[in-house]
Amino acid sequence: MERGTAGATPDDLLAHECILLMRGHKTFDRWKFRENGEVRDVQVRGRLLTTSSEVVYQWTLAGEGIGIKALWDIHPDLASGRLIECLPQYARDDADMYIVYAERRHLPPRMRAFIDFLVAELKSFYGAAGIAD
Repeated sequence: MERGTAGATPDDLLAHECILLMRGHKTFDRWKFRENGEVRDVQVRGRLLTTSSEVVYQWTLAGEGIGIKALWDIHPDLASGRLIECLPQYARDDADMYIVYAERRHLPPRMRAFIDFLVAELKSFYGAAGIAD
């Protein structure tokens, strides 16, 4: 795909080959966008389907289609020009992320250090708004 050919609106994705992710028995073919302050779904199509987000990334890099990924996951590729962000004016900034670990009376110092590192990295990338400690 050439630069700037993804279209002007999320509905224009219907004319493109999209790379779909599958988890369990669910295919993620309804991509969410923010338009006029509201979140809306667009049902996309594609011949390529995988259970691996890494494969989505590799196929997207190889030019096999349009994939959907978190900005923090592909930031270096966007900065270098290897990937192009499509429809940035419709991007959603919100995502729920949780750090899950077994309940313990005393959290090991290495676990606390890792959690603190993740929170600091996410805050430095996204800013402090909306990221709880």
